[in-house]
Amino acid sequence: MDTPALTDLKVRLAQPQGATLRDELLERVDALELRLRTRIAAGLSREEFPDWFMTAEAAAAAREILAMQRVAEPVDLQAPDMAPASFTYP
Repeated sequence: MDTPALTDLKVRLAQPQGATLRDELLERVDALELRLRTRIAAGLSREEFPDWFMTAEAAAAAREILAMQRVAEPVDLQAPDMAPASFTYP
């Protein structure tokens, strides 16, 4: 069962600007994971390592889930409303 936050996100991703939202979230998750992995590589105590590692893994999982979500394609509100060729008159 989806949690309310995930359900809300799915709704937002299905809206006309869903692809833009997904791309923004992916950038944020990528940046978070990079910061976490950089800190891990710099060295942590044995006590700190599991928390940092699991958080980095959670960020990687979030990226995978976001990448798999269906999104609405961006809507170009500036584009002219063009009828298909089959509906135009000579």
